[in-house]
Amino acid sequence: MFPTFLLMAATALAEPIHTGVPILGIEGLGIPRFQTVDTGWMANVQSGFVGVYVGRTEADTSRWVQAKLKSLAAHKPQPNTTYATNPGVDEAFGDGEGLLIFRSANIGVISRNTADATAWADTIRNSIVSIGAPWPNPPELIIADGYWTIEHPKGTSHVAFVGGQPDTSPALRFVKPPYRLISWDGWGRASWTEVAVPE
Repeated sequence: MFPTFLLMAATALAEPIHTGVPILGIEGLGIPRFQTVDTGWMANVQSGFVGVYVGRTEADTSRWVQAKLKSLAAHKPQPNTTYATNPGVDEAFGDGEGLLIFRSANIGVISRNTADATAWADTIRNSIVSIGAPWPNPPELIIADGYWTIEHPKGTSHVAFVGGQPDTSPALRFVKPPYRLISWDGWGRASWTEVAVPE
């Protein structure tokens, strides 16, 4: 049995897991564009774009950072030790002018700009929210009146699907069900369901 005092100490030393970053209401950010559960969401800014990934764990977001570094290897992003000294920043890469990537616990951010990527990275860093809200439930596929429809949890800001055949009506319903459902909440967290498509 794990000693209680050690469990309490481990909990006290653990890094906080952030809730996320608001997808709306941050001054200067354009309309959010939702990508995949592995890549997060992004928005245009005046001089480029920012991308945000909210992982369930720090390990998830560390993998996201490594994937970004690999995809941008031609730009040779080096560790940015100056930016890494900011409160809550666990690691940072890039020159801070055209590119800055950083991780704060389970939040990953990329800022790509024609100039001063640091300013937009700061905008996102200062917008990180930690309110302890539980991770949203994934969407579900239900059938009613002969059509498949997506039922998503309260607070969903965006719904996406992979596969399937939508009906021709304006309502989002399917004559052939999709095999993956994704919903995003207002903090940029993605939840998904793999659907067992009937034969």
